[in-house]
Amino acid sequence: MTLREPDDVEADRDVLVAERGKTDAVLEARLVNFTTGKFSLHDTHMDWLDTDFQKVIQPLFHPWVELYGFASVRGRGRFDNQTLSENRCKHVQSYIKDDPHKIQFDIFPNAKGDTWSDGDYTKDKDSGYWRAVLIKVHANKPPPKPPERTTTQFKVRLIMGTSGSVVPIPGVNTLTGMAQADDYIFRIADMVRWKAAHFHYRAIGLSTPTGLPIPLPPTTAFGAISDGWTPFHTSGDETLHSFEGAASMRQNPGVGTVGAQMYLYIQSGTLADNGDVVVPSQLEIKTEGWSMPSASETFTHGKLSMMGNIDDYPGKEGY
Repeated sequence: MTLREPDDVEADRDVLVAERGKTDAVLEARLVNFTTGKFSLHDTHMDWLDTDFQKVIQPLFHPWVELYGFASVRGRGRFDNQTLSENRCKHVQSYIKDDPHKIQFDIFPNAKGDTWSDGDYTKDKDSGYWRAVLIKVHANKPPPKPPERTTTQFKVRLIMGTSGSVVPIPGVNTLTGMAQADDYIFRIADMVRWKAAHFHYRAIGLSTPTGLPIPLPPTTAFGAISDGWTPFHTSGDETLHSFEGAASMRQNPGVGTVGAQMYLYIQSGTLADNGDVVVPSQLEIKTEGWSMPSASETFTHGKLSMMGNIDDYPGKEGY
């Protein structure tokens, strides 16, 4: 009996079949709604493999089947989601390999763990859509896929954001010892793959005086919008996902609506694990529309988080 979960996608359908003409395969289907932490097939999965799948496989002489395994992030920490996605692939292969035809399988490195469900896709990261195996059937072994283009060229711009400072000592309203909070949205573009995504930066830190303290209200807020792109590159091949993680910002003093200097430092764990760095390490962000107190420099440390989908970047300067 199929065990249903609250976030099963299309709960009345455990097999999602791609429309013809929208895939390069003879058949493409996704077995969804695997039970969290399990790799066993549901009855509905087996029924489909015994009927619709066999109707496609039978006429083919040497079919080539690609299996892509996935896991949602729900069980992260309790299960090894990479191994789980591999086992889901193996279980599907084991179920259908008794077919009399000489089916060739391609599984590795197609087991994705929970990396896709925690990325730039629109499906909810806990959804049954990600507890799945994607099946692609080809009449013959497809030609080798061209290697992905190496990406080291990127650029970043500020979309919008605000900062706020709060004096931590009651009755003291100078710049000395002010707490700082930043909330900004950036857009980063991949200049080789022509993709882009928005990133949310949230952080806390300190506002420290660089001159004489000046009187201020107990709270001081200021904001900025973009005034153009800042190009940068990485020392090795990276993707937009590589920039998710630790980051810092530094802001120099500014007065009134005069553009203050803002600097972004991308320090993600992915970059560190890959042995890569952002060049230059200090990215000067072009801004306009500032209103912030003078005689103060701020530094915050927080996190860049990707917002929504990765989308196509048309290359328009203001996009």
